[in-house]
Amino acid sequence: MIELFNPANGLGTLQFLARESNRLVLLASSGALSGLQYAERLFPHEDYGKIDVRRITVGVLRQLKELNETGGSPIVFLVADEAGEGKRLKSLRENYPNLTFAGLGETLFPALVARNPGAIFDGVPRKAPCRQITLIFAPPRSGSSFVADVVTHVTGSKAREHLRNEVIEVLASPYKFNRAAALRNFLRLITTPEGQASTKIISHFLQDYVTRVGDLKLVKRVFEGVGVRAIVIERDDKVAQTISGYLASRRGIWHLESGRDAERLEAAREVGYDFHKLLPRYLGYRHQSYVLDFTREVFPDHLALEYGRDIEAGDAVALGARIAEFLGLPWDPSDQLTGRAKLANAENARLCARFRADYEELLGMRP
Repeated sequence: MIELFNPANGLGTLQFLARESNRLVLLASSGALSGLQYAERLFPHEDYGKIDVRRITVGVLRQLKELNETGGSPIVFLVADEAGEGKRLKSLRENYPNLTFAGLGETLFPALVARNPGAIFDGVPRKAPCRQITLIFAPPRSGSSFVADVVTHVTGSKAREHLRNEVIEVLASPYKFNRAAALRNFLRLITTPEGQASTKIISHFLQDYVTRVGDLKLVKRVFEGVGVRAIVIERDDKVAQTISGYLASRRGIWHLESGRDAERLEAAREVGYDFHKLLPRYLGYRHQSYVLDFTREVFPDHLALEYGRDIEAGDAVALGARIAEFLGLPWDPSDQLTGRAKLANAENARLCARFRADYEELLGMRP
């Protein structure tokens, strides 16, 4: 599985192992070692030679025994074993209790997803247990980043887009590790001292998870005893949503988060119009609404937000008050919270009008 943890996937495990080689040793089975060598060939980097990797052999186990008998070591031993990481960890911890072991899947994977890989050196965080998690379900280009900013402000827990392709790849891989323990570790890492957690789930990633992993019982088991509050976002104007996604992908600008982004948008050339590329995107966004119907059924008491009605105006204070009330959390109207700048401009309006006209001409109906 280690080959999945690469820069292209946003999980820079190899760089992390190289950077922390003075206090981290990778104990790898033969299969995991082959995966590491494959990843090094696929993503060559001069620092990879710094990684302290040792194949799990009788000789290495003898060295661990000696370290254990002399009182331990400040080194963290990261275990990767495709035949069964959980069993290997259990055996090592029982036989060498004075040493510290962490699992590639069980410990480092959730720490990377939580954007906190250094947490593996601190052990499992002993925070207050998660009391409530806020799940933001949304299709692309629906104002979900703005809502996530507001949820972060209200809960104190950074509402990131944690479920992405690379995470699904790992969860769907044949690598054997304790997925429930990994998700619990992830939940602990994103939980505030006040017991709040939050995450954002884009509809097509939810669909990919159900299709490729499919283990909803796993999620239910991890969330047992945790209050779950769901916010479901929709954007009724699918044409505007389509054009927004099309322009963002062509320009390479998905959000205006800085003055530099605004300058790039201002300098961006007029984007070419291609109805045959827009139509599949439009149909895809319509399909995502059906995916969100699933979340509405699972969480009937969700907070429903619609982009044009609740988000587009960018009234962060009003939205914050509404979300805080829904979550049962305090809200100070004097809190300084600003909305995100919108990317929509005259180009969006022009392309929307053209797409509507072409759609009606082709199909004899309005989109």
